[in-house]
Amino acid sequence: MKKQLAIIALAALTLSSCGGGSTQQNQENTIPEFTFVEPKENIAEKIWELLLEEDSDFGGEEDMDIDTASNTYKCIEYNMWSRYDDMNIYKLIELKCYQKNDSSWIGVVNKKIDETVEGSTRVIKTVYAVHYSQNKITPVDSTEIFPEIFFQIGNINQQSAFGVYYHFFNTRFETRSRYFWPIQFYWSGSKFVAVPSTPLMQNADDIQTGNFSYFDNKYSYFNINSQPDDKFVIGFDGVFKDSKGNAIAKIELNDGKVSGYYLLDSKLALSPECRDSVQGLPAAIGLPIKNVLSQINDSTLTKTQKDGKLVVTYRLKHDEFNLLDIFREYTAKDENSPIETIHVYTVPFTVNINEELEKWPSLLPETKNIFKAFNIMERINGLGKFKRLSGIGKNISVDFENGDYHFQVYTASQGGEYVLLIKTSSFEGADPGTAQWWYHSNGKFSPAEIAIPKLPYNDEAYQLSFDDDGLHYDNMMEKDFKFYEWNGSKFTNEDEDEEENATSDNVFSGMFPSSTSSLSDVSEAYTEPVSAEGDLNQDGIKDYAIAIHGDDGGEYVGVYFGDGKGGGKLVAECANAKDVSSISITDKGVLRIQTIYEFESTTELTYMFRFQDGDFYLIGGKDEWSESEPISYNFLTNQKVEGKTTTTFPARNLKKLSKVKIGYFERGSKDNFLDD
Repeated sequence: MKKQLAIIALAALTLSSCGGGSTQQNQENTIPEFTFVEPKENIAEKIWELLLEEDSDFGGEEDMDIDTASNTYKCIEYNMWSRYDDMNIYKLIELKCYQKNDSSWIGVVNKKIDETVEGSTRVIKTVYAVHYSQNKITPVDSTEIFPEIFFQIGNINQQSAFGVYYHFFNTRFETRSRYFWPIQFYWSGSKFVAVPSTPLMQNADDIQTGNFSYFDNKYSYFNINSQPDDKFVIGFDGVFKDSKGNAIAKIELNDGKVSGYYLLDSKLALSPECRDSVQGLPAAIGLPIKNVLSQINDSTLTKTQKDGKLVVTYRLKHDEFNLLDIFREYTAKDENSPIETIHVYTVPFTVNINEELEKWPSLLPETKNIFKAFNIMERINGLGKFKRLSGIGKNISVDFENGDYHFQVYTASQGGEYVLLIKTSSFEGADPGTAQWWYHSNGKFSPAEIAIPKLPYNDEAYQLSFDDDGLHYDNMMEKDFKFYEWNGSKFTNEDEDEEENATSDNVFSGMFPSSTSSLSDVSEAYTEPVSAEGDLNQDGIKDYAIAIHGDDGGEYVGVYFGDGKGGGKLVAECANAKDVSSISITDKGVLRIQTIYEFESTTELTYMFRFQDGDFYLIGGKDEWSESEPISYNFLTNQKVEGKTTTTFPARNLKKLSKVKIGYFERGSKDNFLDD
């Protein structure tokens, strides 16, 4: 059953929640009269030199951007980053000078430093003032020259990850933030005067979000169409309070989800349009309703009368993702009066699945007809409300309240079509475990069974997707992509031979038996062999790899696929190996071969092979020398990592096991692994 919390929206009660119905927000300080005269001497440089004597941060460096264009302003900004040295330094120091009535000077310093060097971090975000007279600087009692609101902004600057931006001019400076409306600080000759002088007004809109993240220094917000969280201090009556217990908003719930809210505090304001940054005139309780009327030019805006009050309403957004229209509603006595109440609310709307289908001309007509005949909402239970769809050619992406699906049509070799419905995720791709197939012919659908190729190498980094030509397994991290073409009855990959014939074109040296009834017996024919067992082709059957010293003095590596009965077949071999010290097989089927060479120092090389496209290919390697940083190579991403430095090298074709020279090396060269 739907539940709607009662909202008391009477103007008197709302205004009393904000400290009464006063319109004091309109009573701003007068801009002081002060005439700027550029001094003949460089006051900023003189003060800077004195500050440098006390604080080394004011020291300039050659690659700093130093601006000395003004005799009353100086700035250094410095940014250095080095992954190798574990160093990240950002420094911004500004100095702006304002002359006092007695001809002495006030220097305002904006200092931002964020540096990390060898694991040690230093963060400074501060704005302060010094007094300059007779070639000396002395500290200033900030409360004597800055108004109270300046210190509130300073707290925000300290706590916010984004901070506050200070912009300096000859007769004033301005503070800007992504969360609050700008404040101007005008110089009077003896102190700064804030305009407007009202408390900070926070941007509370962010489109669908009641974002009160810096209200009273408390991180809090709630999203329309989401469940409220206990940490937001929302009572059973829907009233949202700050950390001091003051009511600042009241939310409306529908089925436990936020469907709207009232603003109750005059320090919370909305920007006129759908924005996530502070722009334009704010709309807050106590500010003129003209702030809304003068900035909104929208066909959805309406002005009506209710209970003797002017009600201004307009649609902020038509949210097709959540199927909600978002509205704002303001009340005032008339168009020349202050705002008395502010209400943000939503109205759900519905869409028709067949009407949405016709909005996609890129869909083939026969696909539309099959989709309509399939009647997905009747055929599949538990989908919930239809939200949206998109399509092209023979495929349709369709989203419901309880999940997203991919609908695909494939032509059947015997006539008719195969229809696939599979659940999808933006982050994980299609889920093969949810695939359902039907055979469609003459308007009838009957269940069908179509095999989906197994996940490559049993690696969950591969995402499954479908298109009109077949299916794809894509690994974006390793830039490895597999395509299986639809042939009318199944998915095929022309480069992927059957395993029993996968390496039939290989020519072997004869050092190993071509097949064996017992893999464990293979090593007994050799002196000091190195071997490993594991599942190389991820078929659930134990495979075998071995390295031996041949009668001709060389070293050989052989790979056997198991037959499930204890025996196996030789499928790959390397006849160019030396100094092999160990072999292992990982859980994901990667064959690791390690060599050790010792002469005055020790060099260890690790080779990593994976079975794909019918053979074993070198996908990575590691070069470790006892006198230097290790070097790792990834031949799928073409990246080299040496110590803390990553570089990219030109792509080359992957090498087969039979073509790699194992154990032959030149220090620091990827050709250790790739040379024929």
